[in-house]
Amino acid sequence: MDVALFAALAAGAALAFGALDVRRRVGEPQAAMEARLQALRGDGARETAHAGNALVQRRRAAATVVSRLLTRGARAERAALMLHRAGSQLSPGEFALLRIIFAAVAFAGVYAVTPGSVLPGLAGVLAGCVAYMVPRAWMARKTSKRRERLQLQYIEMVSLVSSAVRSGFALLQALDTAARRVGPPLADDLDRLLTDVRLGRPMDECLRDWLERAGDRDLQLIVTAILVQRHSGGNLAEVLDNLGQTMRERIEVRQQIRSVTAYGRLVSRIVSGYPLAIALLLTAMQSHIWGALWTTPAGWALLAACGVLNALAFVVLRKIVQVDY
Repeated sequence: MDVALFAALAAGAALAFGALDVRRRVGEPQAAMEARLQALRGDGARETAHAGNALVQRRRAAATVVSRLLTRGARAERAALMLHRAGSQLSPGEFALLRIIFAAVAFAGVYAVTPGSVLPGLAGVLAGCVAYMVPRAWMARKTSKRRERLQLQYIEMVSLVSSAVRSGFALLQALDTAARRVGPPLADDLDRLLTDVRLGRPMDECLRDWLERAGDRDLQLIVTAILVQRHSGGNLAEVLDNLGQTMRERIEVRQQIRSVTAYGRLVSRIVSGYPLAIALLLTAMQSHIWGALWTTPAGWALLAACGVLNALAFVVLRKIVQVDY
């Protein structure tokens, strides 16, 4: 009875946190826009922006205590940057709350279904830790996929900007043309860049902010080439053409490396999951022998040691097949 009550309380707490945090979703986009506009206005327009700031403060006051606690400090800024690079619409507070919910549900579920007196707590804590890392791994996967799409779109953008500049367009007009031609996610980044420039921010500062948000090596080449040309002069169209050719060669090398290291990456995945699969299979076939692995302290210690060794083997194999390019 206490197990069922505990599971119900954990699920209810997770749902309550989610319901409380929903209130913040209405005011947060307006607050972010007001903050960006305030940074662009400067000191001379503070009195004009007083009414807007009052509205932002009222909406921030309506935010929940949970959201404010989850979105403080440099850690929240890193989470916001990670979510942006993944193309997610979640806020740092919502992402942190999602991780807590995953951990609470996993802990309650494992605690409720695991027999014994000591094992439920240990297994629940382990399951909660693993579930807590699942959203971050999912975001890392989304970031990798989005970066792969962006790397292909950068080549298209460089070609479009080079053609537009060669036709007589200014850099801002060329970027606007590229933003209309390419699709998301690059079009969204270009639209934000152009919006900041039109609101009065310096072009160099907008380009550096774009590079900081993206954190991509290919974009670093593009931004560096544009900044050097703006300060030193030169033929921007020719520079972009050469840069596009270099980026195409980099993608070809990257694809060759992925093909060569595909076997090693597959082996690392198999090695990490093979022992657990064998243990579950033997337990299902001969539960009277292998059941002690899951119900005795010695078996738990052996499982913990195997888990640590498997994780170490996975990390070592991934480092072996990982090539910087």
